[in-house]
Amino acid sequence: MFGEKHVPNLDKLYLFSVPLKDYRKCSYPISTLNSTSLLCGVAGAAVYPGVNIGFLNRPALASAHRSLALGVFGVWMGYYLLRTYEQYYFGRFKYCIDYALNRKDIFTKEAPMKYSDPGVLRHWRPVR
Repeated sequence: MFGEKHVPNLDKLYLFSVPLKDYRKCSYPISTLNSTSLLCGVAGAAVYPGVNIGFLNRPALASAHRSLALGVFGVWMGYYLLRTYEQYYFGRFKYCIDYALNRKDIFTKEAPMKYSDPGVLRHWRPVR
């Protein structure tokens, strides 16, 4: 999306993380303008006018280009934060499935309860 060469390889950072290729093969693509990236973008764009007013004693829009750049950086950072978060939890899910499949002998299979079982059936009593 934004170019993988500009982002550090986070595949080996987490214990449960799956490679990005496998994650993209098994999940829906993340939209660029999701709630996390928009929130980070608004936070980034709101920081610099506050710094101008509070600390530098300049008009709020004196450096609007910096504010715009911080907003774009916030959207970029929010996208990659969300992707890393979802990739991590996808890896945890995959690890749980692999664990259960590799240890089938540990888990006992129980027959599902039926409605005709005596423990489920109760005699009908009218409400009075």
